[in-house]
Amino acid sequence: MFRHVRTERELRAAWRRVARDLHPDLNGHDPVAEDRFKDAHAAYRRALQRIRGPQPVWTPPIVPRSRFECVQCNDTFTRAGECTRCGVLLHDSLSGPKPEPTFDPRVAELEAWLEAPRREWHNPIPEAQRPAAMAFVMVAFGMFHARFGLHGSAVLFLAFAAFALALDGHERFRRLRPEPWRDPF
Repeated sequence: MFRHVRTERELRAAWRRVARDLHPDLNGHDPVAEDRFKDAHAAYRRALQRIRGPQPVWTPPIVPRSRFECVQCNDTFTRAGECTRCGVLLHDSLSGPKPEPTFDPRVAELEAWLEAPRREWHNPIPEAQRPAAMAFVMVAFGMFHARFGLHGSAVLFLAFAAFALALDGHERFRRLRPEPWRDPF
């Protein structure tokens, strides 16, 4: 059917003409139209292979097997040397059974450090003076921002400082003076 065709471009044009004539959707009344279309498609594929020549077959790339492994952490490597995590010489898995892991002093040091009691952080400012100290810091930040023209954030810092001082004053006043409706007569 396509023996006279020499180029891929001519083959595509000839296939379109044949497919238009033999397509089963256009020849619904003919019961053998589908078989003729399948035969024409097979002939097209054979002609395409003849024109293109043998195509290389894709094979997946060969991934090298990890031959070396660390005795300590069981990581695997493709090259000999030292383990990047443990610093232990790597074992060649083709040379025989894996040796027992050796004692690593760094593991014991890490475990001791993790189990050691932690010191609590001690705030040197007494709790009663912390709101005033916080307000002082916010005033300092507000003045710094105002100095460099950042007036919006300067106003916010100063407002927060005033609010912190007002809350602290209210708390101090509340603690000093009992509520009037609870005072005995």
